[in-house]
Formats: sequence, C-alpha cells, structure tokens
Amino acid sequence: MEKTVLLKPDYRDAHYGLGLFYHQKALDKNGNVIDSVLQQKAIAQMQFILDHLNPKDAEAQKSLSDWTK
Repeated sequence: MEKTVLLKPDYRDAHYGLGLFYHQKALDKNGNVIDSVLQQKAIAQMQFILDHLNPKDAEAQKSLSDWTK
C-alpha cells in the first residue's frame, strides 16, 4: 500500500487502508499503543485524507477521533 499511495496519491482507499494497517500494527493484543511511530504514521494517513482529499471524510474523522482520545 505504501507504493500505491506513492504512485497514486489521490487514492483515498489506499491511504485509509494504510492508516488502518499502521494502527493495527501499533497496538498490542490488549489494544494499547506499543509503537508510537506506527501510530503517528496511522494518524498521518487519516490527516492526509482530511487535508488533501476530502475534509468531510467521516471514516477518517472517526478514526482520528478514536485514536487520539
């Protein structure tokens, strides 16, 4: 997915999927963030969607809201 967003930066689903992947990899089995670098990458993907593709993207907004509590 990283290559996909490089080749097609306006592909929203690739950014969203990559963000979900990063977030999932950042968590331990109990849902606690154990890798802050991956968590920041996840947040950056959702923020990219909102800043550059669709500022009203409900899924990206919800993900950011849930992840930054």
